[in-house]
This record gives sequence, structure tokens and C-alpha cells, in this order.
Amino acid sequence: APQSLRNSAQDMIYDAMDMSSGRARKSLVEKALKIYPHLAYAWIILTEETALTQEEALEYYKKAVDAGEKDLGKKFFKGNEGHFWGMTESRPYMRAKVYLARALWDLGFEDESITHYKDCLRLNPNDNQGVRDVLTATTC
Repeated sequence: APQSLRNSAQDMIYDAMDMSSGRARKSLVEKALKIYPHLAYAWIILTEETALTQEEALEYYKKAVDAGEKDLGKKFFKGNEGHFWGMTESRPYMRAKVYLARALWDLGFEDESITHYKDCLRLNPNDNQGVRDVLTATTC
């Protein structure tokens, strides 16, 4: 059952989130991804544990966003637009989007960054992540 595999992998990610940095944390995350590869937080943790450059971090954040999109599914996006932050299952995806937008901006991909930030506002108009402040600062 895919859902039970997802839950097992998610439990591993929660355990990894409680661990300090290091080889054991990275190993647990990699094990979780082998069970279920579509967990945005797993890719975020891998970024923290392995990315040595901004370019590497960007690639991991892209994987995190992609994983979150696959995990949630198109139906979830259609049915919950505007309420993403209120739904805990979409928060890893929303965090990944903001990390990706920030990484894109830092590497000089401003237009693509702004597109991701605006998408965050579409999905979460209440702006619990403070995206409006970032957009205002970056576009002035």
C-alpha cells in the first residue's frame, strides 16, 4: 500500500528532523527517500546535509518542490488553492517553494524567483510566510 510506505518514510523524516546534523541524519533521509521519493522535507534536509554550493542547493530545492507537487497531486492543488498554509500536509511544499525562490534570486534568476514567490501568494494569500515583504524588497 503506497500510503503506508509514505507514512513509514514520513516517520523517518520526522525522526531525522529531530537529529543533529551528520551522517546518521543523512543516511536516514536517504533510506526514507528509497521508500517514498516524494517528500519535500527529505530533499530540504538533504540540502542542509550535502549541498556545498548555492548551485547544488538550488538543484536540491528543485527536487524538493517537484517531490511536493507529486506528493500532493494535481487534485489537491485544484481543491485547496488559497488555503495551502492552513493544511499541514502542504507546508513542506510551501517551504520548499520559498527556499527555491530564495536560491534562484541569490543566483541571479530574478524572474524565475519572482514567479515562485507569486505562486506562493496564489496558494496562500494570507501570506503566512512573509512572501509579500520579500517581493516588495526585491522589486523596489
